[in-house]
Amino acid sequence: MAPPPLVGASLTILLTSVMLRDMYNPLKDRIGQKFGKLLVVSRAPNKGEVTICNCKCDCGLMTTVRAGDLQSGNTKSCGCLVTETNTKHGHGRRGKNRTPEYCAWDSMLQRCYNKKHPNFKYYGARGIKVYPTWRQDFTAFLKSMGPRPAANYTLERINNDGNYEPSNCKWATWLQQANNKRKGNQFNHLEW
Repeated sequence: MAPPPLVGASLTILLTSVMLRDMYNPLKDRIGQKFGKLLVVSRAPNKGEVTICNCKCDCGLMTTVRAGDLQSGNTKSCGCLVTETNTKHGHGRRGKNRTPEYCAWDSMLQRCYNKKHPNFKYYGARGIKVYPTWRQDFTAFLKSMGPRPAANYTLERINNDGNYEPSNCKWATWLQQANNKRKGNQFNHLEW
């Protein structure tokens, strides 16, 4: 049995929905257009109601992206742009690219300024502060401290009642730090 013919309001609704779909189709006439570092090369299979497109990044990688994210500017590259912008100093802010130097800097800030950090009571609550230039700029911290000499070195304040600043900080081993306690506990070796 054939469906009833579309007439009047039903036909108008159908035509309007088709026109709206075409008017708001994120990929309509987008092939060949560039969004950030991404060039739309073709349409990919939809994911449910989401329009997906295949894009080639300036770095050479192919990637699939939601068309709406391209149009809104939420996605501008295959991911290489995040790496470029976040690691100008060569030390990642997140994930596997985080270096020990960056972790030391971030942990220093958390201990001194994040009231929810478990060790805030030993640092920020005692009035320990971070040298203003270091607080604002990881690169300045790295330039002052230099790279960590070896894997068993961590950031140490020479005077435990002093601030984190160039004249009061050095890279030290766990044993050296164990001998630099506020309570004066001294160790000749660490026992596990």
